[in-house]
Amino acid sequence: MSTSVQERVWTNLGPITAGGTVFGLAAATQQDSRFYWAVTGCGVYVSRDGESWQQRLAGLSTPLLSAICVAPNGALFAGALGGGLFSSFDYGRNWEQGRVPSEGRATVTVMTASPNFGKDGTVFAGTDGAGLLVTRSSGDVWEESSFG
Repeated sequence: MSTSVQERVWTNLGPITAGGTVFGLAAATQQDSRFYWAVTGCGVYVSRDGESWQQRLAGLSTPLLSAICVAPNGALFAGALGGGLFSSFDYGRNWEQGRVPSEGRATVTVMTASPNFGKDGTVFAGTDGAGLLVTRSSGDVWEESSFG
């Protein structure tokens, strides 16, 4: 018995910005529309087709972003290379900076939203050297979280 594995082909769509390294990606479907987000050292970029990208910087105090996630209700969260954390509730058009404790300021490497984000407003952010940060206020205030 044999099975054939269908070959998966990746296509290079080219750079979304000149010289920008993509550090994180997120995707969501909202009301029959697709949205894609990429974070780079040049800010946040949004696309509806994965080929043409528009930069979104409104409200960001730094363009040096390193991680992004989308919550089940479409809210976006982005982390910065210097430890800043940002939220957007309009598909990335505008961003607000959250309050992060000074001891939690380290490059954000990964982010994820709670499956129950609509009810609990919880998002986690992993950092490079400062452990895990959590918000239970939809990104307004972040605090350190312990593993036990």
